[in-house]
Amino acid sequence: MAAAKGLALVAGVDWQFMLVIGLFIGAFFASRLSGSFRVSLVPDLFAARFGPGAARRWGIGMLGGVLLGFGARLADGCTSGHTISGAAQLALSGWVATLGFFGGGIALALLLYGRRSY
Repeated sequence: MAAAKGLALVAGVDWQFMLVIGLFIGAFFASRLSGSFRVSLVPDLFAARFGPGAARRWGIGMLGGVLLGFGARLADGCTSGHTISGAAQLALSGWVATLGFFGGGIALALLLYGRRSY
C-alpha cells in the first residue's frame, strides 16, 4: 500500500501538464500572427483604472487567488465544477448558481471598470 502511494507522487508529463504548456504556446502564436504581441507586466485596461504599478497588479492578483481558494474550500468545490456538474445533471441549483456567478462577475467588472467601450 505504501509503495502505491509513493508512485502517485512521482511527477510526470501528463495531459494536464501538456495542456498548460499548450495554452502558453497557442497564446504566443496567436498574438504573433495577429501582430498584437508585446511584453507587458500590467495590461492597459488595468493600468488605466488602477495605475501602472506592477507590484499593485501582482498584489491584487495574489489576493484574488487567495480569495478564490478560500471560497472554493468554503463551498466544497469551485464555481466551474459546480456549473459544469450542475448543468450536466440539469439541476436547477446548478443553473441558478451559474447565473449568480456570471451576474456577480459582470456586476464587479462594471463596478471596477465602468461602461467604457474599448
